[in-house]
Amino acid sequence: MKLIEIEEMVHEDMKPDDNLDYESVRTPQLYNKYLKLYNAEYALYRNINRQYKTLYKVTWEYYTGKISQEDMIKYNLQPFNLKILKNDIDIYIESDNNLCNLKERVDFQKQKCNYIESVLKEISRRSFTIKNALDYKKFINGISWYNG
Repeated sequence: MKLIEIEEMVHEDMKPDDNLDYESVRTPQLYNKYLKLYNAEYALYRNINRQYKTLYKVTWEYYTGKISQEDMIKYNLQPFNLKILKNDIDIYIESDNNLCNLKERVDFQKQKCNYIESVLKEISRRSFTIKNALDYKKFINGISWYNG
């Protein structure tokens, strides 16, 4: 799911309704909805992150000259004939296009997970917000907590 789609969904779901009873009952449903979404997106994040780590290892082997012929074929790599210093390997790895593209996917997926996590925290705080709104309505209507 795209981040913009998630943001639009959150925008719609978090619109307060004047019926605070309904909003109070809806809170666990919203939490469950976004928890399921978080679990799916986090599983995708873990998968992409694992792919990144595997590709990082292959890329390191490629630039250090330790890659196997099978991996060269598997990852469609051309022979790398430059001899680079051990200190310079990180420069080549960090600028590798395939690795950079996958790192961007990892970072973006992590951003989606962080966003959904913050939505879950906000949903958890809804009950306090609803209670405050109910207390305010009672105050405005002259209903006090003190009955003595």
